[in-house]
Amino acid sequence: MLSNFLGAVFFLTVITNQAIAKSWNDSIEDVTELAERYREEADAKSGDERLTKFLGTVHSVQDIEMHMCAILGRRMGHTDAIHHLEPSQPSLDSDLRVLLDNYASLLSWIRAAQRFGSMSQHQRALHWNLECVGEMGIAGTLGVRVPPATFYKVDGDYITVFGDIIPGYADKLKEVLLKHPEVSTVWIGSGGGAVYEAMSAGQIIRGLNISTQLVGDCVSACPLVFLGGARRSVMRPYPKFGFHQVSIAGVAVHMTDQVYADIWHYVKQMGGNPNLFIAAMQNWEPNELGYLTPDQVCELGLATWYQGAASLVC
Repeated sequence: MLSNFLGAVFFLTVITNQAIAKSWNDSIEDVTELAERYREEADAKSGDERLTKFLGTVHSVQDIEMHMCAILGRRMGHTDAIHHLEPSQPSLDSDLRVLLDNYASLLSWIRAAQRFGSMSQHQRALHWNLECVGEMGIAGTLGVRVPPATFYKVDGDYITVFGDIIPGYADKLKEVLLKHPEVSTVWIGSGGGAVYEAMSAGQIIRGLNISTQLVGDCVSACPLVFLGGARRSVMRPYPKFGFHQVSIAGVAVHMTDQVYADIWHYVKQMGGNPNLFIAAMQNWEPNELGYLTPDQVCELGLATWYQGAASLVC
């Protein structure tokens, strides 16, 4: 029987201020060994090694959001806030379903740890603020103050664009895309920013006939960028679209302002439903975020493909 707690493993192995702590690479090795123990036990119980080799799409992201926020919380120094995201480990005597689920969950932890291990602390802070603060039982007051920034990273035929939609966002995106004509998909995540900058970026993406796909939550002005994709996909583990009213210095812009007319024409040009898009924006105050359901994402014309139990084709 395995009596250790995963939380205990994390406490002993992650980077902390204690001199005895191991590195994150050592932590990944430890959790990899732990996952292997569950895999071996699952294989022994089932008598079929194929079960752990082909866990399926759903299991490929088992508990990914929980692990992501637990890892980021530790990276941000908010260890007390994420204890509940580091659950105890089931016994090796557990039934096969439990063993398979836990094996898949540990693989998700490893992927999340590797992903955030290659990022700067600034990038991690942006992910923490956007995707974890106020979510997963984490207090909304635990945001980390960092300067606005956007990060552009080309990897093969896609580019990840993550961060704030600030002045120069669209020009920088155009510069990188023209420099890398092999790019066919823009992976996007953002807490929002400048509306007209977002629409300019979307027009650049559409002009180059490039696709968009979510790689993180996409809120405020970000859906306008995403809408620029010639093909627009939302895949597991389902980042969210968040809407609210246009504002200046936190004060809502009146619904008769020209900015809404410009957004309406842009959305229509991109093939979305401008009336529903504007209505979604105006449903929530500037200091709020309203998140769309998959059906609403399709109704707005925001995505052309939303992967799910029935894989929605919008």
